[in-house]
Amino acid sequence: MNLTKALNLIQGIEEYTESSLIKNLRKTMARYPEIDFSDAFSRNQIISKVWLKKELLNCFGKDLGAVHILCGWYGLMAAILSDRDEFNIEKIRSIDLDEACVDIADSMNIDWFNNKWKFKAFPADIFDLNYEMVTLKTKNGMGELATLTERNDLLINTSCEHIADFSVWRNMLPEGKKVALQSNDYDLHVQHTNCADSLDDFVEDCRLSKVHFQGEKQFKDYTRFMVIGEV
Repeated sequence: MNLTKALNLIQGIEEYTESSLIKNLRKTMARYPEIDFSDAFSRNQIISKVWLKKELLNCFGKDLGAVHILCGWYGLMAAILSDRDEFNIEKIRSIDLDEACVDIADSMNIDWFNNKWKFKAFPADIFDLNYEMVTLKTKNGMGELATLTERNDLLINTSCEHIADFSVWRNMLPEGKKVALQSNDYDLHVQHTNCADSLDDFVEDCRLSKVHFQGEKQFKDYTRFMVIGEV
């Protein structure tokens, strides 16, 4: 199926669901035809992030405050959190090392982006951040450097398997910080440098003072692990 036919199909689903996520996905795919979104928006990615959304509601309720999503890629996690107005969210920041992700993530969350940056993506190395008050830099609409220093109430990282020095990053998190973390055991992927062998191993590596949820979800080729709690 070529891109034009795929966009027409998505538009039909958009009309039926009236979903801002589907609308913004269609527009983003049209805006960036050179990007292969098949991995970032795959069935497994969707299932994993919807699972996280559901358990966040069970653990912390509707009021999430300021949310920072680390390794945010193309902004899917943010789009899922903001879709259907199930949460009261002050703002969402999506942070990724790859600067090319910024414009795509902003496009995926364009409604919140246009609302005084209620959503904004930023390029940054997660090892360069102070998680008490996070300083982020990017260019504004006029091409000028914009710097924000903000607190966060919840940290989300669904890509812990990509963090080679996971224990170093974990030690950077302030005591009491609310977190939602995911990893997996798929060590055949070249970029998966920190896979967990089991849910128990992942829980132990996270070393949270309070665990509100721990669980695993089996897929065809791997198992995804999730821990939600407080540092």
